[in-house]
Amino acid sequence: MKNFALIILSILITVVLVLVVIASRNSLMNVGREIRGEEMLMPVTVTPDAPPVSSGDSVTAACRLLPLHQAQLGFSASGLLQEIQVKEGQTVEAGSVLAHLDGQNQAQAELASAERQLNEANAALEKLNSEVYLSVAQALKTLRDARIAEKEAKKQLERLEDDGKGADEIAQAEAALGLARARLQQAQLTYDSYINGPDPAALAAVGLQQKEAEARRQAAQETLDQRQLTAPFKGAVIELLLSEGEYAGPGVPLLVLADLSDFYVETTNLTELNIPYVQVGAPVEITFDALQELTFPGTVSSIQPYGKNSLGDIVYRTQIQGDFNHPALLWGMTCSAVINP
Repeated sequence: MKNFALIILSILITVVLVLVVIASRNSLMNVGREIRGEEMLMPVTVTPDAPPVSSGDSVTAACRLLPLHQAQLGFSASGLLQEIQVKEGQTVEAGSVLAHLDGQNQAQAELASAERQLNEANAALEKLNSEVYLSVAQALKTLRDARIAEKEAKKQLERLEDDGKGADEIAQAEAALGLARARLQQAQLTYDSYINGPDPAALAAVGLQQKEAEARRQAAQETLDQRQLTAPFKGAVIELLLSEGEYAGPGVPLLVLADLSDFYVETTNLTELNIPYVQVGAPVEITFDALQELTFPGTVSSIQPYGKNSLGDIVYRTQIQGDFNHPALLWGMTCSAVINP
């Protein structure tokens, strides 16, 4: 009986220990889940370098200096880069030829040939018009003379009839009047044929020559434009990206052109938290890192209508206009902009 009681006691102790272990395990798992859940829900904040901050009613943002007009230029066609006609640092006028691909000479020859053909067709048309104008003038004189002759013949016949002349004289006068009237009719037909302009068939032939020549000229000009690179605006050649003899593909940049006489400032880290406090036309104070002792006034000219992700923040680029032509200021210099309300 004593042994049976010990067995029962041992079983009860074992069951209690098992329940304690299970409860402890569940408690630990719940704690782990809570910890992991807090970690997953914890927000991650990424702070960009030099974030803009609000200072009272003003907003401060980092910025940089950029030329108002700048572009990377390349050919619309492909080929070997035959010649670069400019050097880095050189200032060029709008329309200046900067470089050209192989095949330019052939395109120029085709253009010259097409222009000669077009000039010949234009000259032929001018000749047709000149000839018809001269013919009209001559036909008009002939028509006037024929009208006078017809009137004189008619009067002569009437005089003879009034004077009671003989049949032979009257017959001769009637014949002369008939001839005058025939000449008048022919002169009128000739004048009518010229008054409407040159011969339609001749005009059609010359018009076809003009169209063919113009089509050749346009095609040759397009080919030439594709094989030579011209400056779209006045500026300085900042950097050459290819060398003579290299292959240039369509759209591959050959050089960087910029107008260094007119600059603007662009913010680089103005976030969605501050952009509501910035308005177009707001006054701005610009301080460049390289010229801390100077402050340049400016005005907000535009605000980018969409934001871009930058190191976890949504950033809106803002352009600031002002007089930034100080000789010490160079493209790309960094600055700080205080945008006032």
